[in-house]
Amino acid sequence: MHASQALASRELRIYQVPIPSSDENKRALRRHCRSLTVSDPVADSHIIVQKTAHLLEQHPEWQCIAIYYPLPGEPDLQHLAALFPHRTFVYPRIHGDDMSFHHITRPSAQLTLNRWNLHEPLPHLPVTDISDIDLMLCPGMAFTAQGHRLGKGKGYYDRYLARATQKKPYCIGVTYAIFLLDHIPCDEHDVMMDRIITDAGVSP
Repeated sequence: MHASQALASRELRIYQVPIPSSDENKRALRRHCRSLTVSDPVADSHIIVQKTAHLLEQHPEWQCIAIYYPLPGEPDLQHLAALFPHRTFVYPRIHGDDMSFHHITRPSAQLTLNRWNLHEPLPHLPVTDISDIDLMLCPGMAFTAQGHRLGKGKGYYDRYLARATQKKPYCIGVTYAIFLLDHIPCDEHDVMMDRIITDAGVSP
C-alpha cells in the first residue's frame, strides 16, 4: 500500500462515525418522549375513549378485552368498562419477567399497588388465557401509524404476545397524538400493532 493510501485509510478509520444500534436509537426516542407534554390529558383521554368505543360497537365479536391501568403519560381508558358492562375486561399483572391478564369487575377493589407503585390485579383473581383475549389495547411510549410500537424497554407485551401460537389477539396501540412518530426502530421480536388510536384519529 502506498504511503498516501495508508494515510487515507487511517484518516477514514479516525473519522468514521459508528452507526447507532437499535437499542441506542430506542433509548434516544424514549428520552425524547419523556420531554413531551400532553396539554390536556383528561380531554384527550375522553376523545380516545369515544373513538375506541365506536370501534367496539363495530366489532361485537371482541368480547374479551385486555386493557391497562394508566401510568403517567398514558391515556386513561377506564370508562370503557362502564360503557360496555356485558364485555369482559382483563388487566395485566407482572411477576418476574412474565405477565398475565386477570379478569377485573371492580377496579377500585380488585387492583392493588405493586412494589413499583403500579396498579395491577390481586393475585388470586382468575387468569385469562391469551387464546381467550379478542382485543388487546396496548399502551406504549410511542407508535407509528404503520403499527410499530416503542415500549418502556422491559419487553413484557412482546414476550406475552409471542405466546400466541394459535389465536393472536387483535392489537390496538393507544396513545396521544403527540407520541405518534414517523419512525421507530423495529427488532425481530417486536410485535406489530394491527391499528393505532389517538385523540387525532384511528389508523386504517
